Amino acid sequence: MSSAGILLTVAKTGRTSSFLSELFTMESLTERIILAVDITEEMSELFTKTRTKLQIITQALKMFVSLKSSALINSHLAKNEFAIILLTPTGPQWMIDFTSNSEYILSAIDGLTPVAAGESNGGQAEPLDMSQLLQLVLENFHPKDTSKISFCRVLCVFGRSNVVPVYSMGRAAHAELLQHAAFGFDVIYLHQKPAENNKVRDIFDSLGQTDVADSNKCPNFLFARHRRSQDVTRDVACLAQHPGLRKPQPKNFDEMKEMLRYRVPVTVPSVGGDAPSFLSPPEVPQQQQQQQQEFVVEVQESAIVVVQDGGDDNTSDSSSAVIQAEVVQ
Repeated sequence: MSSAGILLTVAKTGRTSSFLSELFTMESLTERIILAVDITEEMSELFTKTRTKLQIITQALKMFVSLKSSALINSHLAKNEFAIILLTPTGPQWMIDFTSNSEYILSAIDGLTPVAAGESNGGQAEPLDMSQLLQLVLENFHPKDTSKISFCRVLCVFGRSNVVPVYSMGRAAHAELLQHAAFGFDVIYLHQKPAENNKVRDIFDSLGQTDVADSNKCPNFLFARHRRSQDVTRDVACLAQHPGLRKPQPKNFDEMKEMLRYRVPVTVPSVGGDAPSFLSPPEVPQQQQQQQQEFVVEVQESAIVVVQDGGDDNTSDSSSAVIQAEVVQ
């Protein structure tokens, strides 16, 4: 691997306690992920010498969806689902409802294009109303199938440097959602270099208000970048980790490498009857245990590649095999 790449290990556990008590740890919940993507004109600004902010994040989001939809990563539970919200010049708009059809989501991401603001506001986008965004999320927070227990999170991509997001209803109005144990709000902020003639620092602080200091809640992550597409790819790889396995985000990314080790259950035996309770999961025979298996995710400039270990060091078949790769030129 090149020096610019990093490795993160996805280790599957072999714990032997009751299956359901293991299943309903936070990290075992199926995810419902809302991609809230800024499509205002500032997303057409160059992020590298040749590629715009939207081109960079489109590539990264396709990698993210492909990884979270990977059959081996995602075969243990009901499939992860994705929805898309567009952050337009006039406000958030729900674009695609939750679906586990990753090809449909990938196609939609491919079709994202910047939208110019109208003349009504002098050609400038309206400030993003976080209250509108969070209310839209709240309306779709609970799955239509009420028997499903899941973790809902927003991956918000924001690309403006001169207009500070507002909370028209006040942040306190959204406390119940933001503090919900099964909800998370992550941010990737792509911005201009901070300067006196922009509002990057104020915008960063406003986006950070979605975080909640609660030891009983999965921490949110906020990444801010103004250069290096490699860093954006790395940030998205970090967000591929289930929020239930996170520790609070350190300021230095190098300190997050150990946080990129996480568990993924291999199998979920079928259990009849009603949806089990968190408080009193029924007993399941001891032989229904999770297997142990290890995956490596290699983060490169243009790909997130998932590799399955073919065996241990004492076997003849110990070579690795690529099982999932999404490469965007």
